Amino acid sequence: MAEGDPVDHLGGAHQAHPEQVTRQDLYAQVWKAPMLRVAERHGVSSSFLARVCAVMNIPRPARGHWAKLEFGKADPPPPLPEAGAGDKLVWNCGREPDIVAPAPPKPPSVRPPKLRRPVVALTSKRHPLIVGAREHFAKGRVNDAGLLKPAKKLLVDLVVSETSLDAALDTANQLFTQLEHAGHRVMLASTGRLQAFSPYALAPWSRQWRETSGKKLTNQAAGIVAELGDAAVEIARLVEEGERQAEIRQLAWEAERRRQAEEAERARQVRVRKESLAELLAVISSWGEMKRMQAFFEEADIEAERLEPGNRELARERIQLARALIGDRQALEALLARRSPDER
Repeated sequence: MAEGDPVDHLGGAHQAHPEQVTRQDLYAQVWKAPMLRVAERHGVSSSFLARVCAVMNIPRPARGHWAKLEFGKADPPPPLPEAGAGDKLVWNCGREPDIVAPAPPKPPSVRPPKLRRPVVALTSKRHPLIVGAREHFAKGRVNDAGLLKPAKKLLVDLVVSETSLDAALDTANQLFTQLEHAGHRVMLASTGRLQAFSPYALAPWSRQWRETSGKKLTNQAAGIVAELGDAAVEIARLVEEGERQAEIRQLAWEAERRRQAEEAERARQVRVRKESLAELLAVISSWGEMKRMQAFFEEADIEAERLEPGNRELARERIQLARALIGDRQALEALLARRSPDER
């Protein structure tokens, strides 16, 4: 199948799991229906399909696109970019290793690249964040709890007493050096406690290590870094599951919106039918009344012509005044002016 061949917009022409999907076909599918539906059709997860789109350089709808589409406010699909030298043109569903290999999310850098410091060798050399920190802590005030409060704000985040300052700085030095070398972002929350956390909102994960009398954080540094490396796989799984659950919630929200809209339309149809019926009954009632009055005036005209000339003119005048009082109402015009339920 060539890239320019006709595409199937999630119709019934393809089998449940087609052998191949062209780049243009997949682009049309992901802009025709939510990723979860397209992924189910091909027997894969939505996050897997997102990676396929990335490998094939296929733009896909941003989160909230389908909800905006319900109200006609969604942005139009961007054009499919020209295939680059490394872009895949055909997806062999679930077979290509460079597409199916899961890629765990990379943790963010400790700091922006332009501020990156050289990685410090795992020696006794002081880490750049520790250099000069002791002097600032020593010159700071001591609060009511006996903890040092340095005046400098941009300083390593340590909550320590004067007696534990050196030990805390040594611990921070080793941990900062190894964790920066491994590319992890952590937070030294308080004395004797280290906390690492996931930076991804869809993947809630955190881990704490506490210092005890028999097990100092300094001696745990290598093990902590190794444990954080192993945690990347779990965080990647949590991200994928979080994306899947978010898309399920989005689809459920869209289904609920459609259900509410259908329910409102059914209620509207019931209301307009009642209104239309009431109008029709009023027209029928008016029709009978108008016919009765019309027959009355026709008979009055006949009877007036039989009167003596003096009384005849008086009767004609009275009949004309009565007609003017009632007005020129026509039942047929009222019927034609009535709107049917489909016209409302």
